[in-house]
Amino acid sequence: VTFSILIILIGLLGSAFISATEAAVVGASRYKIEHRGEEGDKRAQLVIRIFDQYEKFFGTILLLGNLFNIMVASVGTTLAISTIGGGEPTILSTVVATAIATVFVVIVGELTPKTLAVVAAEKWALITARTVLIIMTATWPVVFAFTLIPRGIMRLFGGKESMASPIVTPGELRTLIDLGEAEGTVEENTGEMLDNIFRFGEMEVRDVMTPRPEIVWVSVDATFGQFMNSYRLTPHTRFPVFDTDHDDVVGIFSVKDVLGSLSESKLDLNRPVINLMRQANFVPETKRLDDLFDEMQESGHKISLVVDEFGGIAGLITLTRVVEQIVG
Repeated sequence: VTFSILIILIGLLGSAFISATEAAVVGASRYKIEHRGEEGDKRAQLVIRIFDQYEKFFGTILLLGNLFNIMVASVGTTLAISTIGGGEPTILSTVVATAIATVFVVIVGELTPKTLAVVAAEKWALITARTVLIIMTATWPVVFAFTLIPRGIMRLFGGKESMASPIVTPGELRTLIDLGEAEGTVEENTGEMLDNIFRFGEMEVRDVMTPRPEIVWVSVDATFGQFMNSYRLTPHTRFPVFDTDHDDVVGIFSVKDVLGSLSESKLDLNRPVINLMRQANFVPETKRLDDLFDEMQESGHKISLVVDEFGGIAGLITLTRVVEQIVG
């Protein structure tokens, strides 16, 4: 009986250690650990080695965790049966043994250590890093053998084997920015701009475009004189030029070109605007804003017509409006 109790205690302690270590490594901020490692913290550098071997780490955790839990369950069941059932397995002794083993494994071996480890994830990861690396090295041949089958199944279904952890996630960066603003180390305007950058990659063109009813149009038949009269009322810098209707956009008319012609005394107010019209650029309304920004930078377009799913003009977007989403 004494020996069985000793085995159960060893199993529970082992299970608790494995559970706490798993929770600590998963919950630890890689950014904080990396920062400490760069400052010369040897223990942090050991944790980074674990981060870089996630597959090996989790294989070790799963193997040893299950081993300790099975040890507790099997020895505990045998002990309970011998105590309650007089050495003969009965329905009552089996149920009681299973219930007791489950309670001890779940509470002592799993929930409690994981809860405590999550609260101080970085601290526990630093404390146990060296021990964990030694265990990983010692058990790797066995772990590798046990992971061959699941790895084969993952490949069969096209799954990715890599479990690499990013140094810092977008969520962590946002949290750091919020903390910096709260502590005063990041100015409010700077924090707002950084937050805009995160949202920038999540937004689509239709979220910030000028909707179709608000667009100022220029007819392909309009003369420069007619345009100048309209320009006095709506001083934009670029205008879409349409032919038969507003879905039939044939080009873009730029005030810059008009001013250039005026300075060279080449502008005839009776000539149609089509003479200075530029080619129009069209983009789908579901295009991501960061992709559009890259595209407009490469092509040199300062304005694009936004097309809906049916091919009609839904609105327009300018490079200025895109940049405003970052700088505010």
